[in-house]
Amino acid sequence: MDRKHYVAARIKQAREEKGLSLEQLGELYGCTGAHIWQLEHCVRGVGVHTLDRLANILDKSAEWFLADVADVTESPPPPPMPMSKILRDAQARYDALQTAEIPLRGTLPASSLGDAIEDYIYVLKSDLGTGSRKGMFALKVIGDSLKGADIHSGDFVVVDPDPVEINGKLCVVQLDDSIVGRSLQTNGDKIKLTSLNGTQETTEEETPHILGRIILSGRWRRH
Repeated sequence: MDRKHYVAARIKQAREEKGLSLEQLGELYGCTGAHIWQLEHCVRGVGVHTLDRLANILDKSAEWFLADVADVTESPPPPPMPMSKILRDAQARYDALQTAEIPLRGTLPASSLGDAIEDYIYVLKSDLGTGSRKGMFALKVIGDSLKGADIHSGDFVVVDPDPVEINGKLCVVQLDDSIVGRSLQTNGDKIKLTSLNGTQETTEEETPHILGRIILSGRWRRH
């Protein structure tokens, strides 16, 4: 307990010993009960004049409020933070705000996936995770083809064209003349492709043309 809290606690002790409520002491002092509460809880500072007036009202000497206060030590200040930690924290905050520029290459579903870049979206690098994401691209979702994955019309999806794992993942695949999103599940020597448009329509392919895995979805700022 530091000195301010010690004196504040003594004010409360003296008031209670006198049998006075906050409002009663406030009336005797010429203030509100809320003002007294603030004095007792260190919201307001207690000066010499205030302490003298309270001492007279509560039949205490000013010295009583300060008794043993010399034995009360101030709380030691926290040790300074090492500069290395300050710099690491600052770098972490900076990194968390860095964005990656992802080329927008069309819509999903679509009849084809062109090489032309239509635009860019900007995604926080921290949301993309670690590891190489070379060749990532984005598609804008049109319609309800992915509503089963909580991805809706107008959302963007970020696609990793070189995924490490596809089993049980949501991927972009080419089926006949369409580019669509499907949930993939290995089934022996075949891969099961499940629609997420609410029908749960399933097909099986031995070697489906997988264009990439959807690693992120959302709505981001465009270029």
